[in-house]
Amino acid sequence: MEGEIEASANSGGTSDGSSLNLAKRKIILRDSATLMILALATLILYAITSFLFRSFETRRAELGKKYAARGAVALRAGQPEQAIAALRVAQSYAPDARTNHLLLAEALAEAHHTEEATNYFLSLRELTPADGFINLELARMAREKGETRQAIDYYRAASLGNWQGDGLTRRREVQLELSDYLVQNGQRAAARAELLVSAANAPETGALDTLFGDKLQAANDPNDALTYYQKAVKLDRHDFSALLKGGRLAYAMGDYDTADKLLTLAPREESRASASEPDEAEVTSLLQDSERIQRLTLSKNLPAEDRAEHIRTAAGIAKQRFDECAAKFDAGSPDAGSQDTGSEPSGLQSLKTQWQTAAKLLNRRSSLQNAANQDSMAQLVFDTEIQTSKLCGAPTGDDALLLLLAKSRHGAR
Repeated sequence: MEGEIEASANSGGTSDGSSLNLAKRKIILRDSATLMILALATLILYAITSFLFRSFETRRAELGKKYAARGAVALRAGQPEQAIAALRVAQSYAPDARTNHLLLAEALAEAHHTEEATNYFLSLRELTPADGFINLELARMAREKGETRQAIDYYRAASLGNWQGDGLTRRREVQLELSDYLVQNGQRAAARAELLVSAANAPETGALDTLFGDKLQAANDPNDALTYYQKAVKLDRHDFSALLKGGRLAYAMGDYDTADKLLTLAPREESRASASEPDEAEVTSLLQDSERIQRLTLSKNLPAEDRAEHIRTAAGIAKQRFDECAAKFDAGSPDAGSQDTGSEPSGLQSLKTQWQTAAKLLNRRSSLQNAANQDSMAQLVFDTEIQTSKLCGAPTGDDALLLLLAKSRHGAR
């Protein structure tokens, strides 16, 4: 009996153990399936999220490019306010795009939002301090605000900075703009220095040489300006603009020999000139005057005999001018005007005495071969033209040319 009970107990224990193991396996399978489902769901959600994020980023990038392009077009079309609106939207979609920041800064500058534009350019300059374009824009902003010292510093940084494309051309353009600004502020010596450095690095072309001639003349450097006009003519003897500008400048400087050489060629090339250039009558007038002045010049560089003949001619012209002027102050002369009739100004009285003495020199041909006598007569001619111009009005004809020689630093050299 006891054996049967024990056998029955052993049999029940085996059945309960099997059930327990089966239950454990079911739980493990169920948990594994749940984990797999959760993992799969996570992967699906990740894929969907990634897809949506990429789509969103792609869309943002497309919109950023779209509005940036719209802003660039508006900026090129001269519509800076529209460009600003579009570029601000582009910036919201692509806040890290440096190109958009640069375009927005340009648009703000074009629209004269000076302070905001300056701030944008300064933030960009912190990243690329040697950027030529950014420094140039900062120079222009400083000019607009009247900050002369800062403007000059930024200009110089731009002229030494990095440029995309043709850096030599861009640097030269900056130096020319700076020279204009320096002239505008009365700093002509500094402008001349900038121009000479720029010209030394520029390619040899007639157009550039003429341009440098113009700029140097504006910087009150006529000698170098004439040199560059002559360089332009040397490269192209048919360059009417260089011929005429060089001829005019040489004439104004009293270098009548150079003026004659340049102006002689100019009329032949006038058909090539633009409508803004003076007509042939002006060129012919300057040429005739320069040729006549060379026949009247009393320069010490002339041979003694030639100078003596020039002095005789000039003395005859000046003496006639003196006589006509003195006659206006004679008693009862209707031309005396408000002057006290019968009383000559002291300047004319002194000249009258000198002309009386000079008559002896002029009557003796040998006297004018003496260099000291020549200098004395030349000075009398010049003094006469200067004094009579003050007392009797502006002269004309040969007297006007002699007055020009009197005032010229080449007149009696």
